[in-house]
Amino acid sequence: TSNKTLPRIGVVYDLTSSIGIFSGYGEGMRLPSSGTYREPIKPSMSKQTEVGFKLKNWNGVYGTLAWFDLTRTNVSATCADVAVYACQVGKQNSKGVDLDLRWVMTNQLTGLFGYSNQNEKTVEDSRTPTNVGKPIYGVPDTTYRLGAQYDIRSGDLAGLGFGGGLRYHSKLPVNSSSNPDTGAVTLYDATVSYRVKDVKLGLAVNNLFDKK
Repeated sequence: TSNKTLPRIGVVYDLTSSIGIFSGYGEGMRLPSSGTYREPIKPSMSKQTEVGFKLKNWNGVYGTLAWFDLTRTNVSATCADVAVYACQVGKQNSKGVDLDLRWVMTNQLTGLFGYSNQNEKTVEDSRTPTNVGKPIYGVPDTTYRLGAQYDIRSGDLAGLGFGGGLRYHSKLPVNSSSNPDTGAVTLYDATVSYRVKDVKLGLAVNNLFDKK
């Protein structure tokens, strides 16, 4: 049985009706939900701090720009000595910037842009000390997405919408030793949707061109 009080606190200050600044701190706790562990499971803990700017209809632009610092402990990983078991190792940290924007260009056309750049690394690893200082497996340094959504507002086709865009991420380490990596990749997505009153039905195709 594990018990812990998890604080969360945040504040937003509006500089104008469209621009604000914010700051927040929060802690989290969860139990690993997958894997076979040969030792009793400990809760995985997290602490995150962030500060940034918030836009609300600034010339049609909505979104946030934030700097974040996230630390996790008791992270699950494959045991170095016996790969069929999962182990909980040390501490990981990720810090960087995150940008998320939505631009309402017209009543029908909306643009989307997201960008993230982070420095992620293993801070402590009790089972494989050589992993300390190396990137976290499966986490890219840089990601961005660019997309657009067009919704028909009038006429016989009112309610029909189309969208598309691309997602990019830099190389991904495939294990905790950061060797090898997957290389960078750009994926393309497409969506079609139909809205009837307050109900919206959508179909999305991710990785449209079946990129390996």
